[in-house]
This record gives sequence, C-alpha cells and structure tokens, in this order.
Amino acid sequence: MSLRIVLNCERKLYILETDPPKTPDANARASELTSFKKYEDDARDVKCIIMANMTAELQRLHADMEVRPMIQCLRDLYQGQPQNSGIYVIKVNMSDITSWVMDTRCGSHICTSMQNMHECRQLTEGEIQLKVGNGALVYALAVGTYSLSLPSGLILHLNNCLFVPSMSRNIISVSCLDKA
Repeated sequence: MSLRIVLNCERKLYILETDPPKTPDANARASELTSFKKYEDDARDVKCIIMANMTAELQRLHADMEVRPMIQCLRDLYQGQPQNSGIYVIKVNMSDITSWVMDTRCGSHICTSMQNMHECRQLTEGEIQLKVGNGALVYALAVGTYSLSLPSGLILHLNNCLFVPSMSRNIISVSCLDKA
C-alpha cells in the first residue's frame, strides 16, 4: 500500500494500473513521441523506486525486468505468505521518504527531499551543521518553506525548513510550530 501512495504522490501510479503504450512508428506525431517518452521515463523512475528498496539478492534477480513483470514475479515469489510480507522492505524504506515525525527537541524542521520546497536558498558548504544522535555532523544544503499536505487536505507550511538529504527522517519541530 505504501508504494501505491508514493507513486500516487509522484503522479506515477498509472504505470502500475495501465498497459504500456505501443512503441510509436518512426513517422509518429511529436505528441505521441512525447507521451511515449514520458511513459518510459516514469516507468524507469518507478522501477528505480522499487529496486532501491529491495535486498541485494532481489535486485539481482529483477534487474533486467520491466515494472509490471517484476511486481508479478514478486507476487509469485511471496505467494502463500501474508499479503504484506512480499513488500515489507519496500514499505519500511518508502515510509522514510514521505513520512514525518514530530520532535519536541529538534530546533528546526528538516526534510530529506526538495520536492515540495519553495522560496529556497542554497546554503554554502558548512553554513548550517547539525549534530545527530550518533554524534556525526550532517550539513543542510538549502533552507526554504516546505508545503506539507496533510491527510485532511490542509497544507502546513513549514518555514525555515532545512534540506538535509543525509537524514533518514523528515522532522517537524514542535518548538518551531509553537513560534509560528
């Protein structure tokens, strides 16, 4: 289910739900070629999302497959097991990309993707450093406003949100919400 949510958010769920278009003829119109190219690009992105969340062994087994046969192969591979077990690795890893945690001690909102960022300012190297739980330093690469769509349909604008791609979680700072 989480994979479908991510693909829906990325507007690529149609890759799983519709048949691939036929390869256009050499004399096809530009719009047909553009549409086919978009499908190919989106299918590649979906394959990468799925492959990135597999074990190395599953990656090796499915590297040469297209998306839909890959998913069918995974279903067959995990047939007879509980429904979620076949995509467990995908669910765990994909949730980090789009899920957010609330933190009362974090002094800044932190995101791991710039997809919904606007009014961004690139930071110079080392301009903002954060110390994480294991003592390591990580660097923010940009700061801006992140527009977080809530399940209710409301949009929460997280001002001064730091883009830190090396973080494993997106963080909403409760103390920053309190200031707003």
